[in-house]
Order: sequence, then C-alpha cells, then structure tokens
Amino acid sequence: MRTPYQFNRVIFINFACLLAAYLPGNLAWAGCTDLGIVIQAGSDKSEAVQIESAALEEANARLDSARASVLPSLALSGSATQGEEFQTGSKIVLLQPLYKGGREYALLRAANAQVEAGHAKSAAAKVKAARDLTVMFFNTLGAQAEVSALTDLRSLSERRYSEIKSRVAIGRSRATDGLGAEAQVSSARAQLDAAKIQFESMRRSVESATGLKVDSLCDVPLGESPLAEWQDVRTKVLSRPDMIAERIALKVARESVNAARAGHLPSFDFSGNYYLKRADSRSTSGNWDVTLSASLPLFSGGGVNAAVREAKSVEVQQSFRQQLAERLAVDEARDLWERYSASQKQNALLDESAKKSDSYYRRVAQDERLGLATSLETLQALTSAIDARRAAVKARVQFGQTRQTLLLAMGSVP
Repeated sequence: MRTPYQFNRVIFINFACLLAAYLPGNLAWAGCTDLGIVIQAGSDKSEAVQIESAALEEANARLDSARASVLPSLALSGSATQGEEFQTGSKIVLLQPLYKGGREYALLRAANAQVEAGHAKSAAAKVKAARDLTVMFFNTLGAQAEVSALTDLRSLSERRYSEIKSRVAIGRSRATDGLGAEAQVSSARAQLDAAKIQFESMRRSVESATGLKVDSLCDVPLGESPLAEWQDVRTKVLSRPDMIAERIALKVARESVNAARAGHLPSFDFSGNYYLKRADSRSTSGNWDVTLSASLPLFSGGGVNAAVREAKSVEVQQSFRQQLAERLAVDEARDLWERYSASQKQNALLDESAKKSDSYYRRVAQDERLGLATSLETLQALTSAIDARRAAVKARVQFGQTRQTLLLAMGSVP
C-alpha cells in the first residue's frame, strides 16, 4: 500500500509528464537564452545605439535653434550716459527677421530633415547591433552544438571501449583492438575539452555584450523562406533605416547649398522700440518707434561663392555615398538570398546523411559483436557517423544564421 508521500510523488511525476507533453519541445528549453532576448538586451546595452540616441537629441536641439531664427525676439534694454548731465533710459525692443535671402528657411528645412535622419540612424544602429549580436549568437550556438556532438562521441567511444575491453578479457577480441578503442576515447576527450574552452569563451562574450547570465542558447527554428521573390527582398533592403538616412542626408546637403546661395540675396528686418524712459528727456518723438531695415550684399571677398562651391561639393559626395551604400546593401542581400536558397536543399541532404551514417554505425557495431566486422571498420563507421552529425549541425546553424542575417538585411529585427 502506498504512503501519502509516495502517492503525492506519483501525482507530481504524472503532472510533470503531462506538462512536458503539451509544452513545445522539452522542459530543458526553459533554461536556455533566446535569440530575441540576446538582441533586445544587447541593443539596450549597445554604446552605438546610445550614441545615436544622443545624436537625435542634438538634432532636436538644432531644430529648436533653427526655429528661433525665424521667430521674433523681445528684450528689455537699459542705458546710462554721463555727459553734460547724467541721463538714463530704458526700452522694450522687438526684433522680427523678415527675410535673410531664404537662408533661415533652408536651415529650418535642413534641421527638420536632420531630425528625420536621426530617427532613421537610431533605428539603423539597432539593426546593426542586432546583426552583430546575431553573428555572435550563432557562432556561440555552433560552439555549443560542437560540444554536444563531441559529448556524444566521447560517450559512444567510452561505451565501445568498455565492450571491447570485456571481449578482450574473454579472448573474443585482440588486445590491439582495445588499444585502438582506448586511443579513440582519449582523442574524443581531448576534442571535447577544446570545444568546451571555445564555447566558454564565446558564452562569456555574449554575457559581456548583453549583461545577461547565459548558460546555454536556444536553438532557432529554421522556418520557411522569408519572401518568395528577389524583387520583394530588394525593395525591403532599399527601405531599411540606414538607406533612408542616406537619402535624407542628401536632402540636407541640398538645403545647405540653398542656405549658402542666400548670401547673395538681400535681407529685411523689422524692429520696434517702446520706451519706458528716454535717455534724452527733451525728445518729443513719443514713446515708441518702428524701423524696417534692408541690406543688399555687394562684395564679401568671395566668401559666399566659396561657401556655395563647398556646399555643392558636399552634395555631390553625399549623392555618390548614397549610391554606394545602396549598391553594397543590395549586393550583400543578393548574396545572402542566393546562399539561403541554395542551402535549404543542402541542409535537408546533410540531415539525411547524418541519420544514415548513424544507422550504419549501429549496424557495423552489431556485426562486430557477432564477429562479422573488424574493430577498424567499426571505428571508421563511428568516426564517419560523428563527422556527418557535426556537418549537419554546422550546416543547420549556418543556415539559421544566413536566414536571420537576411531578415536583418531587409530591416526586420527579431
């Protein structure tokens, strides 16, 4: 008869099994770190992202400054004069710029564009950080998969060595077979130790970049092709935040040319004074006056022409810079798309090869126990099975990295 403790233990075990059956994967997934979490934490910690956020604040401040140049200003002015007699005066001064050759409005449009570019650059910095973190994640995931494969190799090698050692003891295998199996165990252990060191180094890099405590990484579902047509991919690439920022930068450069050309045009200002107390108490001109002033530049030593040429040069540079950025982005996405499309079939073939190699090893190992295969044949089959599994895992990780990199090249952040 079961005790209450045993009865409760059975209920708990049954509940855990039922929960595991309905959860995706097995219960081990809860202890791993997901790619999305790595990207989120790494982006929040990224210095490049913080720099662009600060640059956006700077752009907003420049926009406020550009707005101030077209708005009126109001000031309280006071004076004290010592001549034949001591005189004091005070007034309220209103100054409204009317026209500065269009320079103020060109700078205002440029400042607005710089704020737009700031938002785009901030988003682009997050995409760039996500790409760097994705590469780091999949490199670490590959090292983790290598540790798993080599752990299996060590376990299989140790199990085979135990079997051969027992057969050597009863005379069913040669002593050299036992030495070969022992050498295989030593080799598997050495490879596993080296893989663990590499994985630990990469894992610490992920922790440093994200600030998270990372024990293991979650596998990434491969999914289907992100888009069916290359033109759709190309369109999304050209709509990325960094591509938008390049186009806005060209717009800013053109407005800078307009601002420089304004140096050739006249300017108009309106000002008004309201006197609280005139310095000349004998003045009969009243308590206020208004002034409309105009200025036409005639010659400034060639400075305006030089400024225009410089602005035009910056515009040409930015135009080529935009074309270069778009060409490189499209070429990279095209390469990723072709590699992704080609590796889908290869990934399936390597998975099938790994399964067949594992089945072949088990059959050869069984034949060796029956005396139908040599120890060397079993060792070769074991090595081939592990190599096939490692190649399949490596291809799967590389395939996942290519897919995620392609999505990021299209501007989609997990």
